[in-house]
Amino acid sequence: MRIPDHVLEEIMARIPVSEIVGRRVRLKRAGRELVGLSPFAAEKSPSFFVNDEKRFYHDFSTGKHGTIFNFLMEMDGLSFREAAETLAQEAGIEIPGADRREVTEEERARRAAHAEAMEIRRREDEENRAAEEEKRRAKKRASAGQIWREGRPIRGTRAAAYLEGRGIDPRFFIADAALRFHRALWHDFAEAEFPALLGLATSADGKPIGVWRIYLGDGRKGRAPVDQQKLGKGDFQGHGAAVRLGGMAETIGLGEGIETSKAAEELQALGGRELPVWAGLSAGGIARFIAPAGIRRIIVFGDEDLAKRDKISGAWRTPAGLSAVQELQRRYAGTDVEVIDETPATHSGKVDYTDLLRKWKGLPDEL
Repeated sequence: MRIPDHVLEEIMARIPVSEIVGRRVRLKRAGRELVGLSPFAAEKSPSFFVNDEKRFYHDFSTGKHGTIFNFLMEMDGLSFREAAETLAQEAGIEIPGADRREVTEEERARRAAHAEAMEIRRREDEENRAAEEEKRRAKKRASAGQIWREGRPIRGTRAAAYLEGRGIDPRFFIADAALRFHRALWHDFAEAEFPALLGLATSADGKPIGVWRIYLGDGRKGRAPVDQQKLGKGDFQGHGAAVRLGGMAETIGLGEGIETSKAAEELQALGGRELPVWAGLSAGGIARFIAPAGIRRIIVFGDEDLAKRDKISGAWRTPAGLSAVQELQRRYAGTDVEVIDETPATHSGKVDYTDLLRKWKGLPDEL
């Protein structure tokens, strides 16, 4: 007996696609949809999309598309009616003329074998993806390590001249082991070589995971005349890394860029407070920072950003710098690590600690 369309519609209305799919696939929000790795094929980049509003999933890697009924049919080897009856029972819906017979041992064994085969395949795919991902990340770390080894101490180099030109006293950076200079580093987007200031990014467990590159030249503020003057190289994902400028201490500062972090360190010293100030490399880097063992206090010397309106809703968004500090404070609330916010609050526009240091020294504003 055919299941009435209105019953199928009611089942789909009560059970979101993401609820069924999410039991087998790790989904992440991507706008109005959810995305994850395909359960039907081994892939490195997510191409499996779920749309609860439209009540379907679509797998771009295999072309498979369907509803919650199709998903159960694919994953558990069920007939359409079996999938519908299974979901109807979960939704608390009675299907007219539903077969009340007991499932035979042969049918139960068939379903179990199919489920086991799918689970084995899922585990193998997951293991293969994890191995491929680790190889990819290891390659990135090796590439970054090679760049770092090609660098040399910054004393007497263009990197030192760059930082001094930004208003920072050489005493605060000239011997910093987390900084190096590269004489001619390739820029992928500009397809040219430029001298570069390098910062060694280190994970929470003390392992080097990448380098931060600031390309130098005759452009604005002494940087290279290219669109992307600062680029990371390495395995930054999930490490909560930072450039550990000035070494380790129980109390550290945390800024965004290398320049602003060094400027903050100098300003603190001028006020009688000496502490290393690490570089999180961006507002997002501050928000994701993971404090290594032994750190008890983090003083955030963030950038004062302007509030912006959301392009879609028109509502004012929390400035990126402030949002990053709030996220870091939320993550460490209730722990033995204290997070203190000392982001500038001049209310005069976008200001960072390099601006404050230059103002204190009577230097002109940077253009």
